[in-house]
Amino acid sequence: MPNIDPSLLASNFGEILDAVYNNESTSGMDKRAYRINSVGALGGYQIKRDTFKHIQQIAPSKWKKVPFEGAMMKDDVSREAASDYFSWLRQYLASHGIVPSEDTLLAAYHAGPGNVVNGKIGPKTRAYVEKGLEFIRKRRGVIPVDEDQVAAGRAA
Repeated sequence: MPNIDPSLLASNFGEILDAVYNNESTSGMDKRAYRINSVGALGGYQIKRDTFKHIQQIAPSKWKKVPFEGAMMKDDVSREAASDYFSWLRQYLASHGIVPSEDTLLAAYHAGPGNVVNGKIGPKTRAYVEKGLEFIRKRRGVIPVDEDQVAAGRAA
């Protein structure tokens, strides 16, 4: 497994990370996120133990000696781990001919990059991506247009 380009570690994925944090733990407000769940995910970014092991492999100098539970219980540390994972996801998707856009990155984070590459995106992942994109649009002040209201002449 190749290491990630060190220049890409903790790249600026701010909006996507904020969307994931909102999706996974209601921006840290859902305290259930801070207990290991049925799939082994923990913390505000709901990183699974296996995913963290992968992060440790792609950035060993940074993460190899960091314990899973300790890292995931600290939102700033788990955010940095998630950011490094997004850096790897970006490279992985691009190497498979997929544009690493906000929607494909969110889908890969939720469903796994192999599922995105193989086109296996289910309804839960589609809903996760849409919720994340809606969060990002609201942050940007972009309000989606309701096409039905436009057609009825009710949208401004």
